[in-house]
Amino acid sequence: MSCTSTRIFRHEALTMLKIFEVIRRSGPIAQVEISRRLNITRTAVNTYVQKLVKEGVVYSASQCRVGVGRPQTLLDIHRDENGAIGFSVDYPYVHVGISNFAEEIIASQCTDVSAVTTREDLEQYIVAAARAMKAAAAREKVTLHSTCFATAGALDGVTGKVTKAVNFPATQDLDAQGLLSPLLRTPVYVVPSTVATYWGGLTDEDEDCRVFHVIWDIGVGTILGTGTDIRLSNFQRDPDGIGRGLRDMGHVIYKPGGRKCHCDEHGCLEAYFGGWAMIRDLQEAEGGKNSLSFLDFLARAKANDAHVRDLIVSRGRELGSVLGWIFTAHKPCRIKLSGRVADVGSWVFDAFCDGIRQRLGTQDLDKIFAPAWVTPTNELQLSGACRLATHVRFNLPLLPIVRMAEDVDELTDAVVQMP
Repeated sequence: MSCTSTRIFRHEALTMLKIFEVIRRSGPIAQVEISRRLNITRTAVNTYVQKLVKEGVVYSASQCRVGVGRPQTLLDIHRDENGAIGFSVDYPYVHVGISNFAEEIIASQCTDVSAVTTREDLEQYIVAAARAMKAAAAREKVTLHSTCFATAGALDGVTGKVTKAVNFPATQDLDAQGLLSPLLRTPVYVVPSTVATYWGGLTDEDEDCRVFHVIWDIGVGTILGTGTDIRLSNFQRDPDGIGRGLRDMGHVIYKPGGRKCHCDEHGCLEAYFGGWAMIRDLQEAEGGKNSLSFLDFLARAKANDAHVRDLIVSRGRELGSVLGWIFTAHKPCRIKLSGRVADVGSWVFDAFCDGIRQRLGTQDLDKIFAPAWVTPTNELQLSGACRLATHVRFNLPLLPIVRMAEDVDELTDAVVQMP
């Protein structure tokens, strides 16, 4: 795909997405009102509306007369009868749900798979979850249009297959499309977990707002966007090169030649601030007496274990300080913090904000970045996957933009190196 094609697809996809959202939120609504709200021509609105009508999603709800002239047709969406499935498969859970077109989760289930070590066993859990959702959709009389599968790791640019598992080894070589498409009989789109988290955290206020979302989990992820327009791509189209292809902030160099990271590079930010890195530091501090899982680590943090809490507070302040200068470069109007480390408690968010204040030399962050603690991450990823399933289904060109943009320079404002 050429750079020109990428730009055209991006424009068309985002325009249709905006029209779809206006009808979904405000329908029944006339095309002239959609044109006014989005500041695009009525001819363009009509072109995109006809595509949505052809899909059987948008319909003519009624007619109304405004002033003189012909009555206007009001458009609306079949909200309750249509839906999509969202999967979030990120250590240690398989979380799946159905969302209708009103963005209401009408069925869901979450399974702890922390003990799973092989892809074959993990696939059994995923298939069982898919069958449960298919049965739920039949009971609720909901037509399923699409499925979005969010997971961590490097993804193949064409198939979405996991080519390099990072947080969850059992996902290595997982082919969600091949596994789920025959069973669910819907298109299956695969996206990084960070993208699902970002979309799950979006609110109406974020539509024209520059958002920098930090996901502090077993690793460290970041994503930058303006509403649904994601500007910081996580992956390049490089199936075998997680180290070179990865464009996530967790894998920029923090300390050259430092600790070895899961991506096989040395000195990555994640090698010092990721959950797995903190577990290693805690075990070393405690003499390496006990093995500790990520869930055990989080449980100790929630129980206010002094050693774990002090470690997280220290790293949270340092992470906030390290990212603070990046925030000044990108100038977001809102900073969000999510992830299973952040889920532990608001004191994690407080430590992170303290670090930003220290870097910027100011106490009033609300006026600059409006920081927000957005949890729980499980629910964000699920709702984000469901949203993406719907939006990508009716905006197919959006998929390569969301997943792994070909033209990294165009879709990334800056790929930075730590000072």
